[in-house]
Amino acid sequence: MKKPENFKNAYYRKIPAYFNLETDELIGRNWFYDLLIEINVFVDAKILMLEEFPILIKED
Repeated sequence: MKKPENFKNAYYRKIPAYFNLETDELIGRNWFYDLLIEINVFVDAKILMLEEFPILIKED
């Protein structure tokens, strides 16, 4: 998958992802990573009730 425009390389709980700083959109780098991110976001939001998500944004 090619990196979409306006997205930065990022990691969400060590899962490779892309993050858009303008819209706060987080997507996985492929379909499997996208699925893992959706599961982890659900767990963090609904079960752990985190207010901030652990997203590491890499500067290119």
